[in-house]
Amino acid sequence: MDALAALSLFYSIFVRISGIPLENDHAYECPSGFRLHNAHCYRYFSRRWKRQFALADRMCENFNGGKLVSVHAHDELAFVNSIVDANESFWIGLTDLENLTREGRFVWTDGSVVLFDAWAENEPQNRNSRDCVEARSDRGWSMALSGCGLTEIPFVCKTKACPGSCALSVDAANDESSFL
Repeated sequence: MDALAALSLFYSIFVRISGIPLENDHAYECPSGFRLHNAHCYRYFSRRWKRQFALADRMCENFNGGKLVSVHAHDELAFVNSIVDANESFWIGLTDLENLTREGRFVWTDGSVVLFDAWAENEPQNRNSRDCVEARSDRGWSMALSGCGLTEIPFVCKTKACPGSCALSVDAANDESSFL
């Protein structure tokens, strides 16, 4: 690896870990209903929208190719926790589902590298088909007790912010039938 490639890799990892935005957030815009943080857009889908893990991740794709939230730094975790209902479990995009990885090796559904975690005490308890991760703002991350396909809970989507203004129309986000 040449020096420029190594420097570029170091910078991208530093930015992910530190949470320092690559560019000024004022240069970006989010689709309706989303909140801007460090050049990404986030939306919490509450109990009204609760879904199984895979369905929640697919629903996120409707928003500019988004996915369930990946969390890469403490400031991002604090931001996500600030937009969710207190003491409510919600899906994040961390999993060790066999079709994406191997048992015990966690990946983000958006393909980004896992460099940060916020496991609750005694977690991860990775047994009996516990392959998907749920979060709670009051206690951290844990493996879903009932499995990915049985548990329906709220979730957080994350997508890249639009440079300038968003031409993306997401008015359908208020029409639940659009995502059944």
